[in-house]
Amino acid sequence: MSYSLSTHFAGQGLLDQFSFFTGEDPSNGFVSYQSREAALASNLVSIDQFNRVKLGVDAINIYSTSDKGRPSVRITSDEQFNHGLFIADFAHMPGSTCGTWPAFWAFNNEGQWPDGGEVDIIEGANTAQRNLFSAHTTPGCKAPSTGFTGIPGLTDCSIDPNNVGCNFAAPKANGASHGDSFNVLGGGVYAMEWDSEDIKIWHFPRIAIPYDIRNAPISTPDPTRWGPPQARFGGETEQNFCGDYAGNTWGVGNKCNKLAPTCEGFVAGSPRSFRNSFWAINYIDVYEKPAPSDNPSPSPSPTNTTLPTPLTTAVTSPTLFGNDTATPSRTRTRTITISVSTAQPSPTNDALADPATINGWTLLGCFGSLEGYKSFSQVASYPTMDNEACVSSCAGHKYAGVSNELRAPLSSH
Repeated sequence: MSYSLSTHFAGQGLLDQFSFFTGEDPSNGFVSYQSREAALASNLVSIDQFNRVKLGVDAINIYSTSDKGRPSVRITSDEQFNHGLFIADFAHMPGSTCGTWPAFWAFNNEGQWPDGGEVDIIEGANTAQRNLFSAHTTPGCKAPSTGFTGIPGLTDCSIDPNNVGCNFAAPKANGASHGDSFNVLGGGVYAMEWDSEDIKIWHFPRIAIPYDIRNAPISTPDPTRWGPPQARFGGETEQNFCGDYAGNTWGVGNKCNKLAPTCEGFVAGSPRSFRNSFWAINYIDVYEKPAPSDNPSPSPSPTNTTLPTPLTTAVTSPTLFGNDTATPSRTRTRTITISVSTAQPSPTNDALADPATINGWTLLGCFGSLEGYKSFSQVASYPTMDNEACVSSCAGHKYAGVSNELRAPLSSH
């Protein structure tokens, strides 16, 4: 049974169907979430000439660490969904800036967190260049060991200890997945499929978005054609500062502590550093399949109250999004939101050990070119080429890169 488009969030329609969160940040961030009226008045929210929704932060004023925090925006969808295919196209996400913690995720809004579960589709902090996919549940859920291309991290999806959960890092070959590396390629698409079996998440940079997504709704997106997901388990987007993730990893695997002793101190006194801290949302689409009641072929009713274990080696308890065979379809709903995470992902581990910089150059990850890098010139080629040798060879140029085929440094003014 194929998907059909049920909800299209874009432009003014997106803002009209999302609520602005104005409470205290649940993740202890140095942030002051603004109401719709305040955000519009201070130009933190706008719609550009391409109908893209921009969600930004105050990049003008200096604050004291005794203030509530730097003004930002957190929005949550009013509509709720039970299963479906969620596709979000971002032209830009907050850059890789010390002190920031942008996120886009789906969560259950029924009961006390983490009952029902939370899935972080996009998450990263400080100078992160690769995305972190993570899930947070009550005890008993484990991440799977197969069926994904991402780099597995912690496998216990429960929030204990330290609200970490289970996670996958974006694969190195998919390096343009977060922050500056995502933006330099013109953004891209994140897609999450949630059904009775599991939850899968894909990321596609702008140059590799599948045909059936680029041409939707004329063509119907079909996840079975996309290859393995980067993460497998079973939105809220915003801009947060410091908090349980960015604050606790300040200076860990990055050089943020050289800018200021604390995350809060840097965020309070460095407004110009956050000029690139904004989301530009092309759209968020929701595709659903007809409910069993809409199907001319009768579906059998549940005969017992046994909870399913859709992720045999992963989510083996019913906590992740609360799938329940004893609950009729569509009577239990879940929210896809745009906001900040309420949990703390794990700090960088050995699987994510690529340096943020190499001899003063920023490492953005792996990229492709449909035109063969015509504006670049080859400097040298030898079998033992590595990133440091490439940077050294390209000294005096503005950009540097290594061709995987030739192992040759490419440079451009």
